[in-house]
Amino acid sequence: MTHILTKNKLLRDDRMIDYETAAVIAYFHAERCPSWSKEQHWKCCSGVTRSWVRIPVAPPYIVNKRALGCNASGHFCYNESQGNGERLRPHPNPLPQERELDALVLEVIMQYSNVYEAFMGLAPKQIPHWEHWSCPDAETYLSGIDYYEHPKLCREKIAELYPQIRLWIPKTDDPKPMPKLGREESSSADETGGHHVRWGDGETTHWDWGNKFKTAEDVFAFSPLENADFTESGIVDAQDFTSEEIIYRRYRAWFPSEWGDRAPEGSTADVSFYNTMFMWPMLTFGWELFLECCLDERFERVMDEFAEINRRLFKAFARLPVNFVICHDDIVNTRGPVCSPNWMHKYIFPRYEEYWSILKAAGKRVVFMADGCLDAYVDDVMACGASGFVTEPYTDFKAIARKYENCVLAGEGDVRILMRNNPAEIKAMVENMVETAKINGGYFMCIGNHIPWNTPPEAIKLYLELSKELGVRESS
Repeated sequence: MTHILTKNKLLRDDRMIDYETAAVIAYFHAERCPSWSKEQHWKCCSGVTRSWVRIPVAPPYIVNKRALGCNASGHFCYNESQGNGERLRPHPNPLPQERELDALVLEVIMQYSNVYEAFMGLAPKQIPHWEHWSCPDAETYLSGIDYYEHPKLCREKIAELYPQIRLWIPKTDDPKPMPKLGREESSSADETGGHHVRWGDGETTHWDWGNKFKTAEDVFAFSPLENADFTESGIVDAQDFTSEEIIYRRYRAWFPSEWGDRAPEGSTADVSFYNTMFMWPMLTFGWELFLECCLDERFERVMDEFAEINRRLFKAFARLPVNFVICHDDIVNTRGPVCSPNWMHKYIFPRYEEYWSILKAAGKRVVFMADGCLDAYVDDVMACGASGFVTEPYTDFKAIARKYENCVLAGEGDVRILMRNNPAEIKAMVENMVETAKINGGYFMCIGNHIPWNTPPEAIKLYLELSKELGVRESS
């Protein structure tokens, strides 16, 4: 895949590499110094910097014929084809140290990441991870650095030791307050009677979705379109949905301006939305009122208006420079469907098909995410245009893997096994996951029902190490 370097930065998946580092990568990983040690490959005195450059990424890289690089004398150069071979030729305008590099363009051909290959169903040799993570104690244990005292240093060490879990790194190393709830007391009640439980390095709020609606008549009187600015609603993904343009501008600010409306080839850039359709009435009205009203014919108008809000959103998503869209909707629980197939085929699945066709026409791939047991609706979701699932171990992953070749699959790992902290049981779980991965090219190692704050750190470490050791496909 080709990565374009402009304005001193090379965009590579979720990381930024400075120009000097990129130039060193482009030259010294072009197999022109095969006798060099790893440390020599990692260090070079570049012609545009007075300091040594440490490369934070590993080979392999090769240089495009037009790529700019740095030769052994520290001058920039480019490759020029000469018959069947190539030779380095000094750049006609060697660059002094002080000159800005904004106008330069560096094209580097890189191997796809294993995450991208899994998204595309290409069966990467090392099976990647997609983890739902909120266990600070495990981070302290894995890194040897206290998560609360040094959150940035801790995450940086995790990124070095366990890059496969791809945890977000905070911008500062300011200490975090210790959570009030812990192993001695993991839940509490507030002055209003609201229930709170420990979550990650904090705690949850009380489940109060729909508290503004008291009766079914309140639900039927509500117009989502007349109240399309949900910023103060308190729902998940509370935003202003008044127009497609407002939605687009908000999300577009997350991505580099130079990408335009297309993500770089091979990029894992994605965007996600929590309320693909089913979650809208559940979060807005609460479970009880939603289920009380959902069979009433008057509910159809309400759902039509929610559908129009999402029509705006997915049209905006189609314009974003992303390759993947993660669509979440908890349409099932651990026992299976919440609403009947007839209701789903009236209100939910036709909207999925409409929205995802918009995304697919723009070159995006859709991954569907839901908690619970999805077995009853797997075929329906795939028929709507999904490329796979992120779900929980209550779902039959092997059945999906056999039926839908190389679809995205994540979530087969079970945290209940980690909680028991039995090494033999953890190894058996990982072996079972790898078995599924070997019949499906889009598989991710993933503890589908979450890695919460009280998961034994030793169990997590063993899971990660076994996944790295055993989660390897044989070369074809």
